[in-house]
Amino acid sequence: MTPTQFLIQECVSLISKPNVIATLCYAVDNPLHYQKSLKPSAHLFTQLSKVLKLSKVQEVIFGLALLNSSNADLRGFAAQFIKQKLPDLLRSYVDADLGGNQEGGFQDIAIEVLHLLLSHLLFGQKGASGLGQEQIDAFLKTLCRDFPQERCPVVLAPLLYPEKRDILMDRILPDSGELAKTMMESSLAEFMQEVGYGFCASLDECRNIIVQYGVREVTASQVARVLGMMARTHSGLTDGIPLQSISAPGSGIWSDGKDKNEGSQAHTWNVEVLIDVVKEVNPNLNFKEVTYELDHAGFIIRDSKGLHIVVYGIQRGLGMETFPVDLIYRPWKHAEGQLSFIQHSLMSPEVFSFADYPCHTVAIDILKAPPEDDNREIATWKGLDLVESLLRLSAGGPVRAGEAAVQLSHQAAGPDMLVAGTFIQACVTSPEEALPITISMGVWHPDKDQAKSGQLP
Repeated sequence: MTPTQFLIQECVSLISKPNVIATLCYAVDNPLHYQKSLKPSAHLFTQLSKVLKLSKVQEVIFGLALLNSSNADLRGFAAQFIKQKLPDLLRSYVDADLGGNQEGGFQDIAIEVLHLLLSHLLFGQKGASGLGQEQIDAFLKTLCRDFPQERCPVVLAPLLYPEKRDILMDRILPDSGELAKTMMESSLAEFMQEVGYGFCASLDECRNIIVQYGVREVTASQVARVLGMMARTHSGLTDGIPLQSISAPGSGIWSDGKDKNEGSQAHTWNVEVLIDVVKEVNPNLNFKEVTYELDHAGFIIRDSKGLHIVVYGIQRGLGMETFPVDLIYRPWKHAEGQLSFIQHSLMSPEVFSFADYPCHTVAIDILKAPPEDDNREIATWKGLDLVESLLRLSAGGPVRAGEAAVQLSHQAAGPDMLVAGTFIQACVTSPEEALPITISMGVWHPDKDQAKSGQLP
């Protein structure tokens, strides 16, 4: 390939690059010391077009680019060249049959090139193009025909359809539907965490901030993520965004902090206020669906206070309805979150007890010494649904499920209840498999290291 052929090839790709103007201006304004033919003259553009075999579109783009030259003479010659070439280019496009392959057609050129050309026509110096308004309007009309609004590239839409200001997000990002949904679901929780405990300081404050934030209808997924965030951050949050009364004329949610009353600052989340406001914003919100949506990335219960926030929030939303404990037992996509809820429920039955809800129970008459009926901690382990969930969690990865079950069963009911439930459930679900090693060995050999190894002494 000769140097000239290589240069021709590079020029084809150059005009669609964002640095086309800077590159061309630098190359022409700063020629090599032995280069004598790039001096500004009336014939320079004609020579470039001939040597580089420029198309009609490329000729005009070269002219537009060199309007930005640091050389005043070159800028003048570029303007003359554009006045000569641009009308012919637009005429050939407007007169061409739809879909024709005539040179000068724009269907196959880069969108960036069209954007540069349109910007010059619409926002360039008046009269610099050598075109009348009728010619420009005819050109725009033809472009709109080839690029209807529903298929118009995003960068051209504001130029071709200036009256249509709203551009759908999925036109900008092909997969923005799911992305926008995820961002919207988590953004309320993130915003609340940034504001801090003052977000729920009172019904009016909470209501006004939510309205100011632009929330029109709170979803179950948003509420679940907010409860999860509250459970993680119920203490220790530093001062959030200073707030002032949004109802004040001309005020917003931002303040310089001068109105802060140190004695009235909240030190934890007021779940009651949040749920009451959420139900005002969306009276039809289904809190069983909120419970289902607890299965999300990042959900974790670290202590009994966090558990109380989640349980109380959902129960207040449910009103007189029963807590949907079956949604806690079901298989979760995020097993660590499910395990943390179960584990802290077992550790804090005063906050949430599985024994308070109907379930399939273990047949305790097979035991030599049946446990007391009025013992709530023992009653928890009578539930086959709980045992099934722990079996599934233990088999699916989080071995801590098995270890937690062993430790808690020893404290509460002794090994016999757990083994009875495990044996029955394992026989029902997987009759050909042995009992899970982590649980069965841990029950009869409480030594932690031995239980983990699953080896007999």
